[in-house]
Parts: sequence; structure tokens; C-alpha cells
Amino acid sequence: MANVFSLPNELVLKIFSYLDVADISLSVSRVCKLWNILSFDKLLWKSLRLTVHKGMELDYVLSLLPHLPLLKRLTLQWRTDTDCIINSICEYCCDVVEIEMVCCGYVGLNCVQNLSACFKVTNFSIGKCWGTPNKCLNDVQYLEYLTSLNVSHSTLDSKQLRNISDKCTKLENLNIDYVKGISEDDIMYFINPRKIFLKSIILFGDLLSDSIFDSLKDCIVLKLLHISSCRKMSNKCFASIVKFKSLRSLTLRKCTNFTSKALWSFFFESNIVSSLTYLYISSKRIVHHEDVYLWFEDSSHVYNPYLNHFCICILTLDSFNIKKL
Repeated sequence: MANVFSLPNELVLKIFSYLDVADISLSVSRVCKLWNILSFDKLLWKSLRLTVHKGMELDYVLSLLPHLPLLKRLTLQWRTDTDCIINSICEYCCDVVEIEMVCCGYVGLNCVQNLSACFKVTNFSIGKCWGTPNKCLNDVQYLEYLTSLNVSHSTLDSKQLRNISDKCTKLENLNIDYVKGISEDDIMYFINPRKIFLKSIILFGDLLSDSIFDSLKDCIVLKLLHISSCRKMSNKCFASIVKFKSLRSLTLRKCTNFTSKALWSFFFESNIVSSLTYLYISSKRIVHHEDVYLWFEDSSHVYNPYLNHFCICILTLDSFNIKKL
């Protein structure tokens, strides 16, 4: 049986990568001189993440951070004390590049300003946070190294999005789901200078039309497209969608104007579906004769009770489904 202390350094680092960052910094690093050196290997910390969930005591978190000088990735979940934690991060963890706040509340007024002054943040998320000051959204534009941004369910406005587009020139992944009041022109303003490197975009489509797909089809490396609330979009959008050569994940929600005939043609007659790893197209609407007999000809009797009823229609890679509300 091999002695753990005789294992190659590469294997030891691989084992360490599955451990909690607190265990690595407070326990493993104190086992021996070699493990102390390996515990602070920069390659190891590239993959490690500190997750601060709502059940963790603030005093414990603040006492831990000084022991994590190489920390690169931080996630805060359901916290209302983010200001204290971010201030401590700025003091002790100078290598942070990714900060994710999930359903956190009352983000500090100067939170984003402090982050922009302390770090070269590439990934930043305040998705589904509440009580976020408008100043924080204004200051996002100063995170000039951003490649990924999530400000879903926020009060971000058109001017702020345009400022972000102008100043965060490396931004290639954007999530503004359920950000209301952003016009199609604002989205185009963001997309147009990024057509050669935009990788993913998640939008709230209350003000978007079929034209958005015509613009996105020219994004040559776009992998993921998600649009919630496609109420203004029609069957015409599929003429553009089938030209998305790099797309792997497509989500379109609340597509009240799509017909079963258009969906059937897209699903069976276009080449793009075979390239997708994820597909979800949904709507809540009245079920018509076409919906049943086009998709379920051999078992139409099973779905006849759905006719003329308000149901959920969902198209995935597996099948077309009708579900009663």
C-alpha cells in the first residue's frame, strides 16, 4: 500500500482540489512542510472556490479570509452582510477574479467600486439580488476586465447597459434575464461590436421582436441563447435561428405566437437541432387541432381532451409535450 506522503506532487494537488478551501488552508497546510508548500500552489487555487452560504457565521468567515491569500473564486449565497465580506476580501485576497452573489440582499453602496479598485474581476454576478443600490449598477462599467456578467432581476437601465457595453470591451457572456425596459436597440448596441466573440446571452424579451435573431445569427461563436417572454416573436424567427452555426443551447419561453407547424418544421427539417445539447421552447396557450394531430397522429385520442383548453406546450430535444395547467 502506497504511503500518501510518497505520492507525486501532481497527484497530491489533484486530491487537494476536491477539498474545502478552509480545510486546505487551516488543516492540510499544517501537516508537513511539503503539504504547506502544495497548499499554496497557484495552479491549485485556480480551480478552488469559497462558498459562503447563509448559515455560516460572519465572524467565522471574516476569520477565515486572511488565510486565503490566493483565493480566486468567491460565491455568496443568501447573505445580507456582503459589504463586510467584500471589504475583507479586498484587504486579504488580492487575486480574486470571480465574485458571484446569489439571492443576496442590501449589497453595499460602494461594493462594486471597491471591487473595481482592488481586483481584475473577470466574472461578476449579482443575479436575483434585492435592494441593490443604483450606484452599484452604475459602477459595473468600471469592471473593465469583465468577460462574464449576470445582473438578472435587477433595475439595470438602458444607459447603464450601454456604458457597460462601451467600457467592458471583453464582455462575452451576459445575463440580463428579467431586466425590464431594455429596448431592442439597446441589445443591438451590445451585440454589434461582439459578433466575433459573444458566447452566451440571456435576455428578457418583453420589448424584443424577430429582428433580434437576425442580428444574433451573425455571432459566429454564440453557444447559448436564452430569451424569456417571447410574446412579440413570430414563426419568422426560425429562418434566422436555423443559421446559428455554433449554437448548443436554446431556450425560448412564453412563445405565444409560434404554431405547431413551424415548430415541427424547425424540429424535423432543420440541421441545427441535431447540434443542440439543450432545447426548451414553451408557451401557455389554447391547444388546437394542429397541435395534437401533427405531433401525436398515432395517439391523438390520448390528447383529444386537451383540445380547446389552455395548456402548456413544451418542445425539448426529447419530444413535444402538452400539459394541462
